[in-house]
Amino acid sequence: PPISGHIIWARSLERQLTSFLGRVESVLGRGWENHVEGRALKDDGDAFRALLNTKPLFESWIEEVQT
Repeated sequence: PPISGHIIWARSLERQLTSFLGRVESVLGRGWENHVEGRALKDDGDAFRALLNTKPLFESWIEEVQT
């Protein structure tokens, strides 16, 4: 349960991040990530999304369960 809770929580945050960046595009228009401030925001979003990657956690859990 702690692993599944962590994965669910991370995916929920990822969905919220995707929604937020979609709203940014709605307000600033297509190509917003090509502007200086937009690029910084996109980079921050991408870095945060990388932190939410649950694949290593899941794979380590699988390895633990199989041993």
